[in-house]
Amino acid sequence: MSEARVRQIVKELLELAPEERDHRLAELTRGNDALRRAVVVRLQELLADDEFLRPLCDGPTGFGAGTRVGPYQLVREIGRGGTGVVWLAHEPTLNREVAIKVLWVTPLTSEQTIERFRRESRNVAKLRHRGIASVFFVGSQDALHYFAMEYVPGQDLGAALARQREGQRSPGLPGPGEPARHAAIARIGAEVAEALEHAHAHGIVHRDVKPENLLVRPDGSIALVDFGLARAEALGSVTRTGEVAGTLHYMSPEQLRVDADPVDHRTDVFSLGVVLYEIVTLTQPFRGCTSQQVIAQIQGGEPRDPRRIDAGVPRDLATICLTALEKQPHRRYQTAAAMASDLRRFLDHEPIAATSAGVVQRGARWARVHKLTCTATAVAVVVGVGAAWLGWWAADTSSSPRVDLVVRSEDAAPAAGVASFVPIDPTTGQPHQAASVDLGELPLKAARVPVGYGRIVVDVAGHGRREFTRLMLHPTDSISIDYRLSPEQTSTEDMVRIEGREFVVPEDSGSPSRLEGRTVRVPSFWIDSKEVCNADYRRFITATGYRAPEYWHLIVPGSPDDHLPVTMVSWGDARAYAEWRGKRLPTYAEWYLVVDHEEARESDHQDAL
Repeated sequence: MSEARVRQIVKELLELAPEERDHRLAELTRGNDALRRAVVVRLQELLADDEFLRPLCDGPTGFGAGTRVGPYQLVREIGRGGTGVVWLAHEPTLNREVAIKVLWVTPLTSEQTIERFRRESRNVAKLRHRGIASVFFVGSQDALHYFAMEYVPGQDLGAALARQREGQRSPGLPGPGEPARHAAIARIGAEVAEALEHAHAHGIVHRDVKPENLLVRPDGSIALVDFGLARAEALGSVTRTGEVAGTLHYMSPEQLRVDADPVDHRTDVFSLGVVLYEIVTLTQPFRGCTSQQVIAQIQGGEPRDPRRIDAGVPRDLATICLTALEKQPHRRYQTAAAMASDLRRFLDHEPIAATSAGVVQRGARWARVHKLTCTATAVAVVVGVGAAWLGWWAADTSSSPRVDLVVRSEDAAPAAGVASFVPIDPTTGQPHQAASVDLGELPLKAARVPVGYGRIVVDVAGHGRREFTRLMLHPTDSISIDYRLSPEQTSTEDMVRIEGREFVVPEDSGSPSRLEGRTVRVPSFWIDSKEVCNADYRRFITATGYRAPEYWHLIVPGSPDDHLPVTMVSWGDARAYAEWRGKRLPTYAEWYLVVDHEEARESDHQDAL
């Protein structure tokens, strides 16, 4: 995707009337969701750029300090941004100070923008909660459209974090290393979550939760402001399609999807997770040098565990952050109230409801991101991670399940080769090479193997090694494998080498309890770094006749969808694909090294940024 192309489309859209932009955007980006998303994000960046907006403003002459706006008299400007400008004003009838937010009026503004500004202002005015800055009045005067809200003196949380990053103290938020810091952070998070729950109960989704929209009152309490008022609408209908609205670093993955279903209240849970993570670590979980890099991180990158950034972060607080940051909405806290409840439990020193992700859960997330594969002499992770490699029974050489195995070449003719069976430790998942059982030459007919968990290892003449991991539960079991060789040769090109080592599996790794605390030796292995896309999976289906995913009829060969990751496949499907490619699926112990390697790499990358 060309940066010049993005700029060209943005320039053309800005020259159109607001009501014309949506149709033109669809024409210019048809069939290219990535380009469309990049254009929308760039437009939103312009919307948040004061230098871009200021010369476009079409406010009345004489607008400034002393101007009467409805029942209020403007005193001084106290803030500005993508939506408009905020003034401190005095209300003589009640002798109180209020904040007046005035909508920017620019050539980008449509009638729909103004109407939504009014509608959402009125909706927020109905909210009555300590954690939400109250809206008192909604009105218009000449070309001005404004609302009056509670004035909160002090600073926003974004300014507080900026001070702490510079090593300065910030009122209301203890600094790094101070004893009360984590309790203060949890209290802030709980207050914001409870405020969001109140808004959600009234059908209002904020869509732009970020530190700059969290005002710190003099008593240290938090006031949530700016419920996405006109932020998406100020560019006309362009950003309404797909509900791409918010501030980039704090957007949820679903907010960044184009032509997706409207986001629900769980997008606010994700954004609050970003904010909480940022307060805890003083760094954002998703970073990049460009907008597209940030988008890629939000949609596919996994945030580092806060404890890897600061070892002093309590485990439960880190778990709350990471639970809120789950990519899939159904894996997050399902309500802001549930997140608030866990934060209150943390403050009360009670067990939280969320559970920390162990090595398997983290490995599964990484697999969803990278859709990895690997060589036959290494580990394979294709399109999902299952638990079939666990094994619950040790090998028993006195028993005799039977295996039929034929390996066929591309023309379906049986291939020559020799096979052996390697029992696998049911706890570590590592093979007992010394206990290997020779099965003889191919094809196998009723070859005897031990009861238990193991791998059938085949050296195919002219095609290298193939492995089939299976579990035999009873002496009367029989397994039949009719394997078709893939025309694609296995190699270590585009692969990552994971260095093996001996280590003790941590007790909090998320592995089976029988594995935790054990010393495990894992040899070095390779793992692919490229995702398995629909085109890859189609070659497998075509070659083997294997069943296709349920959605397969929607994928048009040769279309952009061919490059998307294959989805809706089971662990068994993943194993079948891996075996066709001459690969296999991983053990828990191997997964631990994969995740540890990836986290170390991500840590180095973040440090470099």
